Amino acid sequence: MILIRLTTNLEHHNVDMSSFHTHARIVRRSDLPFHYRRSAFRSCIQLYHWLIKQKFQTTYLRYSKHFGFDESTGNCNESLNRAMDALETERNLFLEKLRLFDKKRIREKIGGRRLPSKIAVDSLYKDMKFIVPLKEDESATEKNLP
Repeated sequence: MILIRLTTNLEHHNVDMSSFHTHARIVRRSDLPFHYRRSAFRSCIQLYHWLIKQKFQTTYLRYSKHFGFDESTGNCNESLNRAMDALETERNLFLEKLRLFDKKRIREKIGGRRLPSKIAVDSLYKDMKFIVPLKEDESATEKNLP
């Protein structure tokens, strides 16, 4: 059952992959109003947060606090572009980790192990290496979110 869910997530992700890239292109268009670009960035996070099993608010806070993109700052366009670059890099690193897990699962299935162990599935999300680190106050916030 867990394998089916992982496969479904991978298939769903392939469907949404173009959406992530479409929103990323909008974020990078400096000719568009900032609020439109920030909305596209939030859409990218919306497509990414389910993949890493982190709450949307936590992921968005990690990026907005780290890069400080806000309309009141003079360099909000540059900050938003750097945030998008970091999000894309972080997403690609996790997708590579997921591909390696998938290859390992194929070998295990050939060997007769139909379901992945809970430890193997948990290892995907344990000790994740975030490009933008999760600060202690944000991890406390995540625990308090609904």
